[in-house]
Amino acid sequence: MDRKEFFDTCSEVFRKNGIPLTGGDEELEKYYRLSEILVETNKKMNLTAITDMNGIIVKHIADSLKLLEYISEKDKSVADIGCGGGFPLLPCAISASYKFQGLTFTGFDSTKKKVDHVNACIDALGLSNASAVCGRAEELARMNEYRERFDVGTARAVSEQYILSELCLPFVKKGGRMIALKGAKGKEELACASSHMKRLGAGNISLAEYELLGGDTGEYRCVILCDKTNVTEKTYPRQYAKILSEAKK
Repeated sequence: MDRKEFFDTCSEVFRKNGIPLTGGDEELEKYYRLSEILVETNKKMNLTAITDMNGIIVKHIADSLKLLEYISEKDKSVADIGCGGGFPLLPCAISASYKFQGLTFTGFDSTKKKVDHVNACIDALGLSNASAVCGRAEELARMNEYRERFDVGTARAVSEQYILSELCLPFVKKGGRMIALKGAKGKEELACASSHMKRLGAGNISLAEYELLGGDTGEYRCVILCDKTNVTEKTYPRQYAKILSEAKK
């Protein structure tokens, strides 16, 4: 797919999904460059199984940008837990640079090669509102510089909600929110995780459903939302093996 076709396809997919394009061609150029880097880097390390440009536009870029529908002007910091190859972190940082003043994104991932890739993309795209940190979420969330420091905690395609909530909510400050981007099993995951989320300080838990458009057929997606109404007890997060064992019960 050449640049013009990419621009046209991206604009059409954004239109179908109600995603604003505030930065015009300049913004599209950054998505195009991001996609090129992703495809090239994926030849050396496993970042994604989606390598065709249309798939990247729909299932990585547009899907990630749905997060920004739930971001407000009062939000100043977003933690992306398990940022992997940079989604939703990178598309959201690109788009937010044209929409929000002072909003920053910090990605966390335990795989150094993936964090290096994300930081390389940040440099290549000239993004001043994003960074990535290497480490295990259950350890980083116990550090003063990260614990309950973020207005929003998010994640996409990381783990089931029971596990994710314990890894993510300790990063979110009281009065902040968790916004988890989910697929077909999101509603089922929420049913299993809601009581645990409340133990971790969550309140006002809800589910928003939508259809991701742009592929051959629309795909079901949902967003799990909650407010952080109480401080997370210091016993959380626990070691990953413990969380996983409990989640399986």
